[in-house]
Amino acid sequence: MRKKNEEFRFLSAKQMQEFAASLAEEIKKSESLKLKTALVLALSGNLGSGKTIFAQGFLRALGVQEKITSPTFILMQRFPLSVGGRQSVGGFTNAWHIDCYRAEKKDFLKLGIKKILRDKKNILVIEWAEKIAKLLPPDSFTLHFRHGKKSSERFVRMTV
Repeated sequence: MRKKNEEFRFLSAKQMQEFAASLAEEIKKSESLKLKTALVLALSGNLGSGKTIFAQGFLRALGVQEKITSPTFILMQRFPLSVGGRQSVGGFTNAWHIDCYRAEKKDFLKLGIKKILRDKKNILVIEWAEKIAKLLPPDSFTLHFRHGKKSSERFVRMTV
C-alpha cells in the first residue's frame, strides 16, 4: 500500500479519477488488509475540491456500472459488487457511497451505519466524513482534498 501522509497533485478531474482507480486496484489486490471492520475511505475538504470526482473514479474501478452522483439528499447509496458472476470484488460484496454534508451523526445511526461499518465485506467512500469521524474505524484511510492556486488544480493528502 501507499505511504502514510502522502500528498498528490492533480491538474484535471481525469487525473483525479485515474488516481482513485489505481487506489481501488491496489485495495482489490492487497493481501495485507486484515480487516476486522469495513474498509473506509474518509474524504474531507472544501466544496468543489474533488471528493465526488474521486468517489466516481474509485467506485467505477470497483465495477460499479450505475450512474454515480453524490448522495447528498439520499445520504447513502449501496452498490452490490460482482465481477464475472462472482459476488465479490477483492473480497468486498458491497460498496457504499455516503455523503454527510446535509446530515448529522444521529441520522446515520438511524440508517444503520454501525452495522454497515462492522461488516468487513463492505467498502465505504464517505464524503464529509469528519461529521461522523467518531463512528469510523481507527484504521480508516483518510483523504483530505484542497484547492490549488490554478482553477483546475487539486491536492489530496492521504493518511493510511
